[in-house]
Amino acid sequence: MKQQKKSWVKTLLSFAEPCKGKMILSVLCAIFSVAGGFIPFWAVYKILLLFINRTATGNYILLWCLVGVGGYLIRVLCFGISTILAHISAYTILEGIRLKIANRLMKAQLGEVMGRRISYLKNIIMDKVEDLEPPLAYGTFDFDCSCVGYDSDVLPYEKL
Repeated sequence: MKQQKKSWVKTLLSFAEPCKGKMILSVLCAIFSVAGGFIPFWAVYKILLLFINRTATGNYILLWCLVGVGGYLIRVLCFGISTILAHISAYTILEGIRLKIANRLMKAQLGEVMGRRISYLKNIIMDKVEDLEPPLAYGTFDFDCSCVGYDSDVLPYEKL
């Protein structure tokens, strides 16, 4: 009977087991970052309403300015935390993959290993595994932002 081949996603996620909590926290921080990015616009909207309704006072304007700055700080802090946790998780996954490759290489027949050029082995162990880093470290935030409906590649403040 044929053995069913595991999908590459399941194989990759099996290496993520030690950092599952960090990845979940990274996703939550990414979502809070997106939400925090909308708060300054909401604060400006409220300030404009104060002027339209002719109820603008210095205290209310200051209050909404502080709300906007608070939202910006939430955005920046949560983005930083999300990025840090995503990178820690990504490098933990890459470490697991490299250790698995090294373990398989140690169990391989000597003739098979000696028959390969060192550049071939280096390409697999270092370069191919390193190519997984950008989607693991940066893809998390971009994917989460896309699910929430926010373009993470364009800062909302550049649109003004």
